[in-house]
Amino acid sequence: MLPESLRNTPAEVRDAYRFAVLNRETLRYIPCYCGCVNDGHTSNASCYVNDNSPPEKPEFDPMSIG
Repeated sequence: MLPESLRNTPAEVRDAYRFAVLNRETLRYIPCYCGCVNDGHTSNASCYVNDNSPPEKPEFDPMSIG
């Protein structure tokens, strides 16, 4: 499910993206404190997955790659 750009990242990064996909609804209640609200992010989920992408085909945000 992960795009090519994420497949060669450290295991911890891949795990974080997988967690975000599986727990997207929960992460939407957790604010992000890194200042990415200026990039249009609305929650911690936005740091990993585009808010408007459908659950069956998530669009990944590269911000959390590192």
